[in-house]
Amino acid sequence: MTETRRAFHEELAEIGDDVVRLGALASESIQAGTDAFLDANLVAAETVIAADRVLDDLMHSIESRTYLLLARQQPMATDLRMLVTVLRVIHELERAGDLMVNVAKAARRLYPYELDAKMRGLIHRMREQAIAQLRVAVEAFAARDPAMAAALGDMDDAMDDLQKDLFRT
Repeated sequence: MTETRRAFHEELAEIGDDVVRLGALASESIQAGTDAFLDANLVAAETVIAADRVLDDLMHSIESRTYLLLARQQPMATDLRMLVTVLRVIHELERAGDLMVNVAKAARRLYPYELDAKMRGLIHRMREQAIAQLRVAVEAFAARDPAMAAALGDMDDAMDDLQKDLFRT
């Protein structure tokens, strides 16, 4: 393998590692944002809102480095598919952080009112489902496992059911 290809694969691996890190940050945001919402904790809500900047910055860094690799190396086949996947995945992960900012802001709007037990239970289950889905998605990405990724469709159906229950409640 030439030095250029070796450097390309090292950079591709670093990008992959950062995508996994972005997934971990998004998962932490889901946990913290939901906790802030359920506990009506305004300080925690502000922390979630401020922490979103880290997700945004990392996503932009990954995106820029991916475009540079595409432009400089003109990858083909598996490498090209990987880079295109990165560009799609990072926006979804960053969006999860943005959605948790909305949840944290909702905690401020609802303050000081408390949710009833049924609503709290549904939101708790939605948090657990979202974290599980995100974990499987990131693991499937890291392992490049399409079978694991295929499970996400069924997992999303479970989240859709929870969302319907939430709206009915």
